[in-house]
Amino acid sequence: MRIGLVVAVALTFTFPCAGGEPGGSSGYACDLAEPAKRPAGAPRYSDVSMRLFRKRDGRELVAAKAFHITRADWSYIRDPAYIRTCHDLGWTFQGSTNAVTHDPEHALKDASGKPVLDHFKKPGRYWADCNNPAYRDWYVGELKAWVEAGVDSIQRDEPTAIRHWDYDDAAAFFRDVHARLRKAIGRDVPMSCNLAWNEHRRFGGRGAAITALFDFGMSELGRGDVSPPFVTQAAADTLRRGKFIVYTTFHALDVPTYRRAIAGCYANGMLFVVPWDQYAGTKADRVFSKPEDLADLYGFVRASASLLDGYEAVDAGWAKGEGVAEAQEGSGVHLWVRAKPGDKTAPVVVHAVDWNGSGPARLRLNGKELFAGRPLCVELRVPPPYSAAAHKRAESKQDYAALSTARTLRTQRDGPWTAVDLPPLAPWGILVVRPAE
Repeated sequence: MRIGLVVAVALTFTFPCAGGEPGGSSGYACDLAEPAKRPAGAPRYSDVSMRLFRKRDGRELVAAKAFHITRADWSYIRDPAYIRTCHDLGWTFQGSTNAVTHDPEHALKDASGKPVLDHFKKPGRYWADCNNPAYRDWYVGELKAWVEAGVDSIQRDEPTAIRHWDYDDAAAFFRDVHARLRKAIGRDVPMSCNLAWNEHRRFGGRGAAITALFDFGMSELGRGDVSPPFVTQAAADTLRRGKFIVYTTFHALDVPTYRRAIAGCYANGMLFVVPWDQYAGTKADRVFSKPEDLADLYGFVRASASLLDGYEAVDAGWAKGEGVAEAQEGSGVHLWVRAKPGDKTAPVVVHAVDWNGSGPARLRLNGKELFAGRPLCVELRVPPPYSAAAHKRAESKQDYAALSTARTLRTQRDGPWTAVDLPPLAPWGILVVRPAE
């Protein structure tokens, strides 16, 4: 299977095009993208996810609407009426389990036989013992209770009890309890988990034995992972496994870093959870972001559904040193090219993310590999500045078109290449590339 990767990230901008005919190319980027498997229950590329961690006097529902969510994920609110309310709002709802037990009889024991406290070190919160038959019975009951409450999927937090469980033991535990749930209710329930996807920033490895037993990932990245290489590698890794991943973070980030994380994830066919009621460490306050800081990006996602859903990463490995799209060296702009597999009539989209706020940049597009050398028309779409009234109107009408603005960029041909000047981004824009009329 061809793996979709970042294409021509911050490459040197030179004219004319340097050498060599690409081997095996049809002249259409859509033939360099492959359909991706969408696992059961996994989000769409245009979905917006937020944790409804617990009830907060209705403020969580107000925030969810302000950020335009489509998924209420990783929730501990096991209330059928509340779940029905979320469904009535058009959202999917995901329940949650974790590796903590409050029953000392189900707990891991230390060498002296004392129950082991979890990572919060609070009395009465213990790491569960996955090899304890009574705990397994209890856990299957928890899964059934979530299904009976009406959830669409279930998230498993801490699948290895923060590494107190052996990875093989953890995998055996999930094989058993998932099979018992399937037998009890007569069907599969979409399942996700965190942590094991990219533990210690490594992809695959020991965690693959666990993630293979889940349909998709709801995982966490750190402050240092908000970078083009990480989001590129994470997307390629999950694609390779036939999975899908949604990211949040275990750190409180500043607003510019959150914005880069959101843009970088969506540009690579992933989601970044709205950081509202977000975990930020065992001794840190939870994060409650403001709509005026981030909702313009999430509104832009909803407005750009037709440019996200159905689009897959274009593989750059076919080219002999040539890219499909290149950004001026030193600009700080990173590019990811996505196309609809096999659809020569659909526009190609180039996600541009300014990673350091450096301002305008010159880009060039290889028309020879976009639409078989035809002249190109390039439109730039960006989120408009945040307006509470505009966002409230869009949410009430469920029409998000006004949360994206478009302008046609002037183009300059030089052989097969087309140059465009990109204005400053904040930090994300989508270039919509079509053959010129």
